[in-house]
Amino acid sequence: MLPGAGQSQKMRQARQMLQFAQTRHDARLMGEAHYLLGKLYRGAGDYRTARYWLLQALRHWEPLGASADLVKLYIQLGGNQGLLLRPHELLDYPHRALAVARQVRTAIRRTA
Repeated sequence: MLPGAGQSQKMRQARQMLQFAQTRHDARLMGEAHYLLGKLYRGAGDYRTARYWLLQALRHWEPLGASADLVKLYIQLGGNQGLLLRPHELLDYPHRALAVARQVRTAIRRTA
């Protein structure tokens, strides 16, 4: 699993966040918990499990529309694809991140 006591503590916290989000049916917070789990597994070198958790976050965040959270998730997914040696999917997520970042920037400019 994950090495080190610090990683174990972060894993427990992320899982507690996930349980809390599930009880509240909070899609944004569930996505955040899944995102954190994905980053923890990626940091531990378990790229397949990281991909699973990051895709779970995507399932919650994509329906919510363009956001900075979605941009950071696409960037993580793109980097993870490279680590999994999936060159046919490597540029898909960075392109999505750029498109969503432009949507977010446009929305911010309209409200300013």
